[in-house]
Amino acid sequence: MIDRFLESIVEDAALAWLQGLGYAVLHGPEIAAGMPGAERSDPSYRDAVLEGRLRQALVRLNPDPPAEALDDAFRKLTRTDARRWQDATPRRIRRWWTKEPVAD
Repeated sequence: MIDRFLESIVEDAALAWLQGLGYAVLHGPEIAAGMPGAERSDPSYRDAVLEGRLRQALVRLNPDPPAEALDDAFRKLTRTDARRWQDATPRRIRRWWTKEPVAD
């Protein structure tokens, strides 16, 4: 029996699950700033979003929008407005992105 709840146990389980779904699992040092496969810009690992991956995902999900629309979506997803995300629900998030009226 495990005496303590360790973050590493949850992390290892989550990574194994994601890998089983077909996601590529890379470890921090492999994508650290200054490394050949760098995806991070902050050497202290404070960047919570990998900008290149998010931008690639936006293009994959929306292949033909104008560049301004992709930049706008990127800003909306990465803006840190704590009050906004405190009240985030899937319906509200959908409304923010699509501007469609969605009843709460």
